[in-house]
Amino acid sequence: MTRATNALAGALLALASLSASAQWSVDDLMTALAARGDADATFTERRFVPVLDAPVQSSGTLRFIAPDRLEKHTLQPRAESLVLA
Repeated sequence: MTRATNALAGALLALASLSASAQWSVDDLMTALAARGDADATFTERRFVPVLDAPVQSSGTLRFIAPDRLEKHTLQPRAESLVLA
């Protein structure tokens, strides 16, 4: 992993490790990520859908552009983009 990838992964892990009672907003997430700077990472996600026999797997890239832009680009199984700005 590159330093930028480690920074993004660290920020996302910090967010995930918050207790269930903590209330985080998108602004809180962006502030935490901005403190770490720009970063890129790859991801693999498995979604479990009750009507399917097997999980749906997708993969792609995550990019954070400080101070306030988060992009998720899914490449497989079909192209899809999500941008939080």
